[in-house]
Amino acid sequence: MVSKMFSDMQRVWKVTKKPSKKDYFLTVKVVLVGFLIIGVIGFIIEFINILLLKRLF
Repeated sequence: MVSKMFSDMQRVWKVTKKPSKKDYFLTVKVVLVGFLIIGVIGFIIEFINILLLKRLF
């Protein structure tokens, strides 16, 4: 089982290639936009939470 896993990993490693600069920077942009969206959603939820807690207490 372990040897099959290593042979599968070796086969995948052989067919992979290094990404170009264009692909790399596209991936970085997508990840940063995702972080930004998640951060904004978290900020909005926290802001609404603070406003509701101020009114209740």
